[in-house]
Amino acid sequence: QDKTDITGNTWWVSVWIGGLYKWNRNSLKIDEDYVQAAGIKEPGIFSLIQAKDGMIWMGHGLGVQVLDPKQNKLIRHYVDFFPDQKKRRSVTFISEDSRSNMWFSTYQGLFSFDRRGDSVINWWKRIPSMKDIYPLNIRESAEGYIWFSSGQGLGRIDPVKNELLMITN
Repeated sequence: QDKTDITGNTWWVSVWIGGLYKWNRNSLKIDEDYVQAAGIKEPGIFSLIQAKDGMIWMGHGLGVQVLDPKQNKLIRHYVDFFPDQKKRRSVTFISEDSRSNMWFSTYQGLFSFDRRGDSVINWWKRIPSMKDIYPLNIRESAEGYIWFSSGQGLGRIDPVKNELLMITN
């Protein structure tokens, strides 16, 4: 549901190899089709989230793009945070924490984007024991820990102490 639409009729839907769609619940029709929209870099969207401020964050095969639904236009494209621009740059999951930082799970590691400072943290570098751990999803607990699941088990990051706890069976 679109946080900027007070009627509650607008829903944003992403489709693998299909792009981004603005869905109207009342008319049961697509209002906008962002597959060919000016500025969209990749129609294969893996992850979609609407941040607390209403911006739509899309993770796809060429990084992250941000759509301003009020202006109905793409306003940012983040791709330069990847350590190796020649490797796969897909963003497979996006989450927002309580401080409005955006967390990106990618094939090149876990990153967080500090929106206030406009800077990116590479957690594989910050916590070397995270190297080659690929989070599948990311959530923040009430205590401020960042939890994720991965092929190696359940992980918990303490972003203040820069510590990782892995729980495996």
